[in-house]
Amino acid sequence: MLDLLTANYTFINDRLAKQYGIPNIEGSYFRRYTFPDNNPRGGLLGQGSILTLTSYSTRTSPVVRGKWVLENLLTPRRLRLRLTFPR
Repeated sequence: MLDLLTANYTFINDRLAKQYGIPNIEGSYFRRYTFPDNNPRGGLLGQGSILTLTSYSTRTSPVVRGKWVLENLLTPRRLRLRLTFPR
């Protein structure tokens, strides 16, 4: 779980590389890319898809992101099912 949150790499193709300003990536196939030190994109919570999913349309929201982390990463699946479907 810790690697998922703190990884200093991602998998990227030429379209994503262009979007994020990463040079020297060519081709539509995905390959592992290691970020330079101190890059904010590392780990799951630094990925554009997660940042978009856990924000409002016009601004970021640490509260929404924290709720998503709690519900999707830190709460065991069995407990989520019990909370959703009472017996």
